[in-house]
Amino acid sequence: MSFEWNESVTFRDKSGQWLDPVQLSPETILRASAAPDVIEGVIALLERLQPDDFITYTCQYYREGLRRFGEAWGYTDILTVLYTAARYLKPKSYLEIGVFRGRSMAMVAGVAPNCNLVGFDLWIDNYAGMTNPGPAFVKDQIKRVGHRGEITLVAGDSRETVPAFLQNHPDLYFDLVTVDGAHSAEGARIDLENVIPRIKVGGVLVFDDIRHPKHPWLERVWDVVVGTNPNFLTAKYTALGYGVAVAVRHADEHRHDEIVGDELHRLRTLSFTVDVLRVELDAIRAERDQLMSRCTVLSGERDRLTEYIKTIEIRQRQLMEQQAAWQRERDRLQEQLTSIMTEHRNLRQQLVTERQTYQQLKHAYLRLCRGINSLATTARALRDSNVYRLMRRLKRWSWVEIFLAQLEALARTSTPVPDPEDRGAADETE
Repeated sequence: MSFEWNESVTFRDKSGQWLDPVQLSPETILRASAAPDVIEGVIALLERLQPDDFITYTCQYYREGLRRFGEAWGYTDILTVLYTAARYLKPKSYLEIGVFRGRSMAMVAGVAPNCNLVGFDLWIDNYAGMTNPGPAFVKDQIKRVGHRGEITLVAGDSRETVPAFLQNHPDLYFDLVTVDGAHSAEGARIDLENVIPRIKVGGVLVFDDIRHPKHPWLERVWDVVVGTNPNFLTAKYTALGYGVAVAVRHADEHRHDEIVGDELHRLRTLSFTVDVLRVELDAIRAERDQLMSRCTVLSGERDRLTEYIKTIEIRQRQLMEQQAAWQRERDRLQEQLTSIMTEHRNLRQQLVTERQTYQQLKHAYLRLCRGINSLATTARALRDSNVYRLMRRLKRWSWVEIFLAQLEALARTSTPVPDPEDRGAADETE
């Protein structure tokens, strides 16, 4: 079976081929993708896209790394790898599984604006905590970087849509392929095996997230499916970030399955399955240990909360008892206040009665005073009368004189009593 070639990275001499015609290695791509000019180029393309939180963060991350470490930084990821690979390959065709918002595809489209692009994605809404608008949004993003070639976007499960698309295009081969779709072990394996036969000699395969903490089995999937394939040279970057793997196709004589035979292929698949299950089992065990540790912590927290609840219940009973005591004291004070108010009303009634008696006595006293004053006046009139003079001559006047003197003395000493109403409103209040 023959394959198409990428002429930008292969050297073929009609007189004889002493060395492998492919001059590009995956190590070359990884080294070049860490260069400052590549990172600056990626930043420039990202800033032409519609901004989002990830783009803003990534640009800041790139700039800070270059500022701190310069050329010695050595950082690379899927964006810088695709930018570099597109530079070298000058691709005419590019396939991507897992398009999302089109950032990775924009790297290829920006470097190779005439390249024909094919993308596959489910376009799940709110994927990875971000909006996932769909194919129309991706096409707009690709136009922003100056793409002029054709673009085909297929929605659906890549395990079904990719084989169907390739079957409908039997002569279509790709210079550059990215697999960043399903992150399950089985899904990633199927995606890789579906695209490998359609990569040109000299073509590049890129695989993302090989060191993602949530998907630790992806690196093993790459090692088994691509790393054991003699038609590919592979390299990985795992120092920083989520890691990225790169492979370059170097042979075109036979398909890998035809070289190793059906039996070896079955053994490789079985070994892969065992390794993946082992990795998944280790992940499950680690998660189990974490859950057990969490359960222990939660058990201690539960015991602490139980003791706290008991303390609260004791305190609640104490407060209820104190509240009952306060209620009894309040009732006692209320009864005492009622008694005092009753006594106060009685005293007020008694005061009113005594005031009425006082007024009656006052009026009687005033009448008495007026009577005495009247008698005194009568006495003075008698003293000046002829009867009085006659009595004196008859020497019968002594007892009359005494009586008159007493009346005058009583008239002088008799003064009106003060009116209790003059004492003001204070007596009324008391």
